[in-house]
Amino acid sequence: MLLTGQVVQENRKRGYTIVAVEGGDFAVFEVMDRTELKPGCQVRGNLHATGFVTLLDLVSGKRFSAYGHTGPSTLEDCHKVSR
Repeated sequence: MLLTGQVVQENRKRGYTIVAVEGGDFAVFEVMDRTELKPGCQVRGNLHATGFVTLLDLVSGKRFSAYGHTGPSTLEDCHKVSR
């Protein structure tokens, strides 16, 4: 299922990014390549997935590999995972 989301937080040290997913959920992704996502960036893809996915950076138009760690979660639960 393709969803749109906005990056709300990143942990560069661990490579984790928290995305606010349309509809009110949040999810943690680990960016697997050199794509740099900053808070405010818009992304699109299967944002409820766990495991390996390909996402689209809507600003640059580039696709990138990511690993979904949580699936749909609360922001609080995402913070626990991304620390």
